[in-house]
Formats: sequence, C-alpha cells, structure tokens
Amino acid sequence: MDYGYENEIDLIDLLHYLLKRWRVIVIVALIGGCLLGGYSAYKQARPEKMPTEEENEAALEKARDGLSDIEVAEVDSLSAMYDSYVKVYAEKELNGQKSIRLNMDPEHVHTGASTYVISDYYDNKGIYTVESQNAGNIVALYSELLTDDKTIDIIKEATGWGVDRQYVRELYSVSSAGVSLLRISTIAPTQDECRVIISVLEDRLEQVKPEVQANAPHEIVKVNDKYFEDYSSGITDAQKAQSDTLISLKNTMRNIPDKLTSGQKTYYQELIKQHYPDEIIEKEFSVFGLIKYVLIGIVAGVFAVAMCYCVYYALRQVLRTSDDFRSMFNTRVIGTVQYDEDEGKKKFLSGFDNWFDKKFDKREGILPANDAVKMIVSDILVNAKKDGITKPMIISTSSHDAVKKAVQEVTAGCKKDLELAVGSSVLTDSESLNKLSEADGVIIAEKVQESRLADIARELETCKKLGVNVMGTVVVK
Repeated sequence: MDYGYENEIDLIDLLHYLLKRWRVIVIVALIGGCLLGGYSAYKQARPEKMPTEEENEAALEKARDGLSDIEVAEVDSLSAMYDSYVKVYAEKELNGQKSIRLNMDPEHVHTGASTYVISDYYDNKGIYTVESQNAGNIVALYSELLTDDKTIDIIKEATGWGVDRQYVRELYSVSSAGVSLLRISTIAPTQDECRVIISVLEDRLEQVKPEVQANAPHEIVKVNDKYFEDYSSGITDAQKAQSDTLISLKNTMRNIPDKLTSGQKTYYQELIKQHYPDEIIEKEFSVFGLIKYVLIGIVAGVFAVAMCYCVYYALRQVLRTSDDFRSMFNTRVIGTVQYDEDEGKKKFLSGFDNWFDKKFDKREGILPANDAVKMIVSDILVNAKKDGITKPMIISTSSHDAVKKAVQEVTAGCKKDLELAVGSSVLTDSESLNKLSEADGVIIAEKVQESRLADIARELETCKKLGVNVMGTVVVK
C-alpha cells in the first residue's frame, strides 16, 4: 500500500496541532509586532538630513551673485522684518494655545456672578439712605485688590490650573452696576470651576474689606449669586479676532518680498529657507501609523510561524490521528489513550490549553485515560475469546514513555484473564520478532506525532508474512 500518497490531512486536527503551540505563535507575533512597530517609530523619529554650513553659504553666494550692495542690504532688511513677524506670530499663536478663554466652546460657556450692595446708612433728616455716594471709588479699590497676583495665585491653586496669571485674570472682572452695586462675574469651562473662582473672590473680598473701608468708609453686603450656561458671543468674537490676527500676520509675511526684483526674491527666499527650513518643522508622530505597523507585524508573525508549523505537520510522515490506521492501513482502532504529558508542570495560562483540549477530545470521543484503558482491555478480552486467541502479543515501533505506560496498563488489565506478551519493535528487536512468530494475535500500540508511517507499514507487513492476526491498534496521544 502506498501510504505516502493516500495520507490525508485532517484540518481540524491541524488546528488542534497549531493551538497546542499557541505560546510560540504569540511570542513570534509579539516579536514581529515589536520589530515593525520599532521600525515605524524609528522611521518617524529619524531626523531629516540637514545641509552643511558650507552648502548653505555656497547657496547664498550663488543667490547674491549679480545683486548690488544696496539690493543685498534691502533684502537683508526685509529678512530681519520677517524674523520679527515670526516672533510676533509665535507669541500670538502660543497665547491662543495657552488661553483658557480662547479655548472655550462658545456654545457652552459657564458663567457665575455674585452681587453686593454698597451703602453707608446715613440719616438724612429721618430718611435712611442706603446708597453710597463714593460707590464708584469703592468698586475701583476692590477691583484693584481682587485682581492682584495674590488673588490670581489663590485661584490657580484652587482650580489646579497651571497657566500664566494673565490667562486667569482675563476670565473674571469686578465692576459696578446700578448706583451702588458691586458685581463679581466670571466665566470658566465648567460650572464647578465657576463656583470655585467666585468662592475664592468672595473670601478674598472679605479679607481686603477692612483695607478698603479704611480708605472709603462703607458697608458691603452680598445680596445674591447665580450660575448658568449659555452661548457667549464674546468668546466667539475673541476666537475670530485671534484667527484673523494670525491670518493677517501670515499674509503680511507672505507679501514682504512683493516689491523686490526677481534676483532679490531668489536671495530672499534662500535666506528664509535657511532660517526656517521645511526640514526642521517637527513632524507629527502618527500613532495610527505605529499601530498599523504593529498589527501588520503581529499578523505577519502569526502567519509565518503558522505556515512553518503547517509545512512541518504536512511533510512529516508520522501517525497524526487514529483515522490514519483506518484510512491508510485498513486496521481497526481498539481505542485511544491520552496522557497529560505536562502533568505536574506549571504552564502559563494552562487553563486555556485544558479548555480547547477538552473540546477536541469531545469531538474525537476520547475518554479519560483510566476509562480508555479499561475499554481497551475489555475489547481485547472479548475479541480474543471470540476469535479463539490464546497467545496474544502487544508491540510498538515507538519507545516513548507514554506508549510504555499504556502497554503496561493494558497488560496489567488483561493479566487476570489473558496472558499478554509484550515486545518492542519487531523491526529492530530480534527477540520481539521471535515472540511474534509464536503469537496467534497481535495488538499494535503507536504514538501520535512520533510513530513513522513507514515503520508501521513494515510492522503490519511483518505480521502479515508471519500469519499473525492483527487484533487492532491502540493509539497513544
């Protein structure tokens, strides 16, 4: 029988074979992900090659060629002007990035306000007047004291904002309203921050009140406070003004060389290019690109190692499943015994191995080892009695410990009712071959993924030549 060409691959068994090696596959996948991810990070972070000073100077000399000293001086002056605009633009842009006010959502601006009444309660011929004639001056004094650095620092500590004082100061105001009202108002990204700022300012007002009263005698009493969320046209206008300013500066910078001659523009552009080369603009690090390369590396690692295992699985001419005995050698399988080869060893996530092993064992109908041995023993005894076999023998081409254990347990189970002779490989052991010639029945025990198909074929051929009845096979997994 040409077993080599009739050996079919069970895809489900191949999947089981791969799953048993999932740790190696995961490790290789992680290595692949790290390698490609590292390559992506290096490629993105690698600085571009900058021209040398000699190359820059040679380019400037070439651009200046043909220009008069006056024309060169004019270009140098405009280049200096461009530098000043760059600094102004950077300051404006930084201000827009740091400003809490300019980064608020104008559709959802939280506002808080606290109102105080200022009075001196003097009696004007039986008429009590509560308005203060000096309310404007009093509000101005409070405003000065409530917008000082000390107050700003208290607000920063209370809110946890790590910004410059100017960005906190622009969020609130202390102003007069009506005849003798003082109003503290603030805006903030959240209502909680509004309440914190108002609370700080109210406490601060109580602290500075004696100082203000010493300069302008009065009484001041809080009458109400309120908090709400609303659209703010002021924020919209401020954001538009910021954008317009940056656009205007860009246009002004772009139009600086408009009145220069063609030769001057070439020199000007070379100066600007060397002062502000495109290469020094920091590239934005792409996290998406990094993740993409990592995933490609993982998939490539899984594919590569899985393909290697598949090729190895397909090319090895060994017993892969119990069905190989039926399909290739037309030999009955008495039973399958599976031992835990890693028993007593702690393996990472061994519960996962146990879970999928049980799923595949259930599909193949594999019983626990003890039960499987009992069923094999019963089958041998029944068939030996039925076929009148009195001198059976069990042999194997494999010397694996699991096979020896299975043979030992089967032999022990049959000992009471049937003397089962034990031999090793009849292909290499002459004593076993002699025993086989005297036997009237044989059981073959072979190990999955170890016993060679060629050896099994020769073993069966030997039994056939000796006229020994093959009672069946025991597959050890």
